[in-house]
Amino acid sequence: MTEMKYYEFNKHEYYALIKAKTAQKSMEIYVENVAGESVDQIKNEGTPDLLNKYDAFVKYGLVPKEVDENFEETVKNFEEETEGLLLIDGSLL
Repeated sequence: MTEMKYYEFNKHEYYALIKAKTAQKSMEIYVENVAGESVDQIKNEGTPDLLNKYDAFVKYGLVPKEVDENFEETVKNFEEETEGLLLIDGSLL
């Protein structure tokens, strides 16, 4: 089983924190859920930063959620074994 990695898109038009097994998959998720015409366009804008799990969790945990969740729920949601979007630029909400 491939371990999840955490990619921060902070050089792009819109910020995102994405959990994925590969950088390629993180860029696909970015294009599908955030912005961009293609993965190639996102690559041209810059490579996302790879964060360690601790730093990714701190960023994820500090952002207010739409729904009230306690610490255990925050950890459970962060630890899910599915690739996907963890945080997105607030201007897109």
